[in-house]
Amino acid sequence: MDLCAEKLLAADLRALREYFHSVAGPVNPEVHGNCKTPVFEKVPRAKQPRMPGAALTRKILARDGYRCRFCEVRIVVKQASKIFIQALPHAVRTGNINEDNHFGLAVLTASIDHLVPFSRGGTNDEDNLVTACASCNYGRTSWLIEEVDLMDPRDFPPILDSWDGLSRILAYGKRGQTQL
Repeated sequence: MDLCAEKLLAADLRALREYFHSVAGPVNPEVHGNCKTPVFEKVPRAKQPRMPGAALTRKILARDGYRCRFCEVRIVVKQASKIFIQALPHAVRTGNINEDNHFGLAVLTASIDHLVPFSRGGTNDEDNLVTACASCNYGRTSWLIEEVDLMDPRDFPPILDSWDGLSRILAYGKRGQTQL
């Protein structure tokens, strides 16, 4: 447990917070290739869930090798982050604003990204969903990938290796353990 806490403390880097803010913060033409957020007419929704359910989320994460399909960084599943917070509160800061959260976990937390954003008519169909790190997901906001000059990640195979997004520690949470 001491080694885990030590590694988590070492990963709480301000540089990660600054990177996240540069990508997901105010629009910056050097980062986003645009000067302002996209202007579009929101597509009305007919009682469709905003995000995919848990089973589809797990399927997408596994399909994509638990890596961001844009930058290829290894991501951490949200449930693993929650276990770290519970088991090692002295090593994992958490709070209500971004500045209060563990920088490493915040940047690497897995999210499901809609290639055609939900607000622009995108669906929760598998072919419209990819795994993304927080920076890539929140940095793109409602832009289409073409609008920010990103390559379509579906044009490249995912990296599949032994990485599991740290889902292997989920057994600790299921057994109610707080010791890693």
